[in-house]
Amino acid sequence: MEVIGSVSRNAEEKIRNGALLPLQKFLTASLVEAWCRECKHTWRVRLLSPFVTVLACIYKQLELCGARQVEDWIASLDGVPSATESREGDSFCAARKRLNLEILRGLVEHIGALTTRIAGRFFHGLPVLLIDATTMRMPRTKENIQAFGLTKNQFRSSTLPVARLLLLVCDGCGAVLKYLVHGYHTSELAQLRELLLSIQAGSLVLVDRGFSGYVVLWSLDASGIYFLARQHQTRKGKRVRKLGKNDALYEWERPPYVCAAWQDVLPGCDAKMVTRVLRTKLHRRGHRDRDLILCTNLLDPEKYSAQELLDLYLERWNIELDIRTLKLQHGLERLTAQSPDTVQKEIASALLAFNCVRQMMAEAEPAFRKLSHKRACHIILELTAEMAHAPTLVLPVLYQHLLRLIRTACLRRRKRRSQPRAVIHRKRDWPVLRVSRETWRRTGRVAS
Repeated sequence: MEVIGSVSRNAEEKIRNGALLPLQKFLTASLVEAWCRECKHTWRVRLLSPFVTVLACIYKQLELCGARQVEDWIASLDGVPSATESREGDSFCAARKRLNLEILRGLVEHIGALTTRIAGRFFHGLPVLLIDATTMRMPRTKENIQAFGLTKNQFRSSTLPVARLLLLVCDGCGAVLKYLVHGYHTSELAQLRELLLSIQAGSLVLVDRGFSGYVVLWSLDASGIYFLARQHQTRKGKRVRKLGKNDALYEWERPPYVCAAWQDVLPGCDAKMVTRVLRTKLHRRGHRDRDLILCTNLLDPEKYSAQELLDLYLERWNIELDIRTLKLQHGLERLTAQSPDTVQKEIASALLAFNCVRQMMAEAEPAFRKLSHKRACHIILELTAEMAHAPTLVLPVLYQHLLRLIRTACLRRRKRRSQPRAVIHRKRDWPVLRVSRETWRRTGRVAS
């Protein structure tokens, strides 16, 4: 199928009037076109306009389908001029290639901020944010290997290129507010340094101990950002004053060396930093007891009690659940793009689809951490298909019905018996192809 040329406005209007109608309440054509002008992105009249292309990208990450299925979906909306024309996915791929990446990035941040206004989490008036990183695999192409690189250990390199994704997430709604994508060899701390420029002063950031270095925490404190982190196991300090049981102020000295990403920041840091250290022992049913040591720059024990801070830090696990949802429900576990630019757009499309679902869940139930994201995706897709061909007068009724279904899609804690750590299905006996296909065709070997 060739790239679709100029078409009449009627064909595009048919798609607009049937494509993901619930999402068009907050993701409008005027919003997308405004971001296009902001990014100085020009376009001409096409069937796959920037707005339709954005909706198609979201649909692809909601349905986890291929480009051909996306074009089949567009054709089902009665927007294709010729029913006899073949659909091989080329038109969608060309439209996505034309779309500016900054448009998708801006929409991700806009929808994330919109969702945070509805279901944001605040701790004594401080917005609570979560930061964590993950990795993603992608097809083995020369372009992807050059842009993102391979992992390597003492035995061999990885088969597939790997990208690193750093997320800034709202604790209350789980929406992605900012994100950074780099090659695997760019460390999480280097990404964090770039991300700190976009965090507003007065926010409270929850991080794990991988981000609890002296320079990182000092930089957060110097920027007016509050932190609550798990203290690194090698950190030692001098106790200044006891605030309560397992609660005290400690004085940390500036280390002589930090990682290369922050080496130039080290001379500007204060020689000493005072932090509040909390100690507790976690007792959880079915788990071993664990010692938990936290550090924070919320130094007032009367305003910020130790138990409140300990309970708050346990919510940091929400970002791990959000990352799992992004990988399993929106395709970030294994990307399909063949070029670095398309990889970036596929990641942005997945994050945009994730934020759109969270926006719908927040509108249905502001305290929606108890709702199932997966079931919400299925409900949105089912009702969207019904709304595409429904009369206009029925659409408000169907929309309210959609919100009610999402509101009742609750997650229930189930008590499970212990199970053997073994799989039921046998693994296939095929070896892993650890070389390129060209090398295999030339040598006939599957491993180097």
